[in-house]
Amino acid sequence: MGYQDHGKRIREFFNHKANVLQNQYEIIEKLLPAPRGQKGAAHKAEEGRYVESLIRSFLNSVLPKELRAFSGFILRPSTKTGKSDIGRKIRNEADEHSSQLDIIVYDVAHYPVYESFEEFAILPPEGVVAIFSVKKRLYLDDINNELIALNKAINLCRGCSGVRHNYTSETKHLIQRAPITGIIAFTLSRKSNLVSIANGVNKRIAKNYSSQLYPFDMLVNQINVLDTLCVFKTRPKPDTEDVREAKYIYYNYNQQLHNGLQFLLTGILSSYYDPTRSNIYRPGYTCFEPSRKHDGEFNPINVLGLRCK
Repeated sequence: MGYQDHGKRIREFFNHKANVLQNQYEIIEKLLPAPRGQKGAAHKAEEGRYVESLIRSFLNSVLPKELRAFSGFILRPSTKTGKSDIGRKIRNEADEHSSQLDIIVYDVAHYPVYESFEEFAILPPEGVVAIFSVKKRLYLDDINNELIALNKAINLCRGCSGVRHNYTSETKHLIQRAPITGIIAFTLSRKSNLVSIANGVNKRIAKNYSSQLYPFDMLVNQINVLDTLCVFKTRPKPDTEDVREAKYIYYNYNQQLHNGLQFLLTGILSSYYDPTRSNIYRPGYTCFEPSRKHDGEFNPINVLGLRCK
C-alpha cells in the first residue's frame, strides 16, 4: 500500500456519507419546488429546518454517545459554578440567553439540560462543545449577521471552568477551550471563482472582528461549504495565552466531498477531546489526503490572547 492510500477507506466512507447528504438535501425542492423557476423549495422556513435536521442527524449518527446535536438556545444563568465560584454574581452578569441556534453540540453525559424535546433544547454553557449556523446556500451578504449571532452565543460560554473528567486538584481551575463555531452550507449561492469566494468570506470575517480585540477562541472556527471549500482558523503554536494573532486559510475540496464532513467533525472532536475538557485521548477518526496542503491564506487578525477569562 502506497503512502497516498493511507486512510483511503475513511475518505471513501465520508465521500459516501456526503453524497447521501447532498442527495437528501435536494429532495424537498424536488417534491415542493419553488414557483416560476426560483431556487429552492416552495416553503423556505420548512426547507431551512429540513437541512438543519439533516446535519444534526448525521452528527448524531457518528459522534460519541456522550455528545448530542440539538437546535435551541444557550442560557447562561447568573449562578454559582462549581462549589463556590460566584464570579458571575460578582461581575453582575444577569441571566442571559442566545438567539435561536441551528446546531448546538452538547455533552449530555456530563452536564445537565434545562429543557429538551425531540431535537430542541435549552442548555447551560458549560457543556456546549460546538455551535453552528446552517444554510442551504451560502450568500456572502448573510455572513455578517450569522457571525453576530455566533459571537453572542460563544460569549455566553466564555470563561467556563475546565472540568476535566476525573480531574485532579492541579487541573480543576483550567479555563475550558471554547466551543468551536461555524457556518455550514450545502452549496454556494452561485457559481463563482473560488479564490474570489474565499477572499469574500475572509473579508467579512476580518470586518466582524475589526472593532475590538477578542481572545483567539472567540473567533469563528470555520465557514464550510460542504461541496466546495472551507475557510478555517488554524490552531496557534504555541497553544498558550501568548497568542496574538489568528490565522485563516482556505482549502478547495476539488470535488472530494469527504473534506466538508471531515472538517466539520475534526473541529468538533478537537474541542471535545481538548485536555481542558477531557482526559480521554482523541481517537484517530478522520483522515484527509496525505501531504495535501491548503490552497491559500489570509492576513492574520490580531487577538487578545488564547482564551482569557
